[in-house]
Amino acid sequence: MTRPEHDAGPDGAILLRHDRDVMVTLPPDRMMAAVFSQSFPNLLESAIEMPMTGMISPGRMLAAEYDAEGDRIGTTLQTAKPELLRDRQAAPPIFVPVYGATLIRTFIRAETARGVIVIGGLPTGFSTAPMDLAAIDAIRSFYLQNGAKFASLPNLSRYPVADFYDSPDHLAHPCQFKHSIAVARLLGGVLGIKMSAPTAAEVALAKTCPD
Repeated sequence: MTRPEHDAGPDGAILLRHDRDVMVTLPPDRMMAAVFSQSFPNLLESAIEMPMTGMISPGRMLAAEYDAEGDRIGTTLQTAKPELLRDRQAAPPIFVPVYGATLIRTFIRAETARGVIVIGGLPTGFSTAPMDLAAIDAIRSFYLQNGAKFASLPNLSRYPVADFYDSPDHLAHPCQFKHSIAVARLLGGVLGIKMSAPTAAEVALAKTCPD
């Protein structure tokens, strides 16, 4: 991966926190990237928290960063990180033979056997990045062949770079709402049920998405 991709992703932090045995076997630049993968405020926070193990509430810490639905708080357009987005616009598509195929297949079959309707879809991505239609067809076929449904938006969940926060996986807050409203309508059609209309406040927020 490129340096911007490393900076935007969790790999360095994961190595530092959980895989130090692996980290020390890596080249010096990868080791240093892992060591400095956290921001200075995070470093200070960790230095204060470590002596207080057992006295702090993980729930309270998570509540400060994530909302009740598990979405990250503070991913506004004003705090977006364009420097992490700029070098990833032309990144090649990462769709290789369906990643995690065995895990996904097992999940689909087990849940379908329980009467759960499984619906596959596509991740968000930059509209400026190359698109591998054959790979998308392979993903769609994989879900259908294993007993699940598949649904995709007309834009294949691809949006202008300005709609994102810090990576192709993270839409900025108003664009998350716009995307979620579109996905809800899509799923309603697939399931043949009427979806609840978004609130006026949700629609207003979605309309502030640059796209």
